Amino acid sequence: MTTSTFTAVSKAAGASIWAWPIHSTRYNRSPELTGVELEALRRLGMNNLRRRRCYDGDAPEWALVQRLLRPLDDARAALWCPDTTHHRRAISDAIGLVLLRCAALRMAPVSGPGLRLIGFG
Repeated sequence: MTTSTFTAVSKAAGASIWAWPIHSTRYNRSPELTGVELEALRRLGMNNLRRRRCYDGDAPEWALVQRLLRPLDDARAALWCPDTTHHRRAISDAIGLVLLRCAALRMAPVSGPGLRLIGFG
């Protein structure tokens, strides 16, 4: 089936075209990390940010970085990935690494520079 045939069939059947479900306008897109967010990321450290088996999910710093985590976790939820331990760990590692890089650059993941960091824009 060619693209034009697919488009014609989709339109004829009333099907809508899939759109990325994450809209950056839903998030606080302040480009820079606050001092509180930066300190919370530092206190959480690499092991907590990667959310491995023994991470401290009750650490109070998680509430302080919720603005940074929400769009990344929403993107994770929107994407299909095999439900295996290895894939879940890889995704958690990637989110942790994005947060660590954002801390190093002092930029939020949904800011202009932060979006370029993860391949958008």
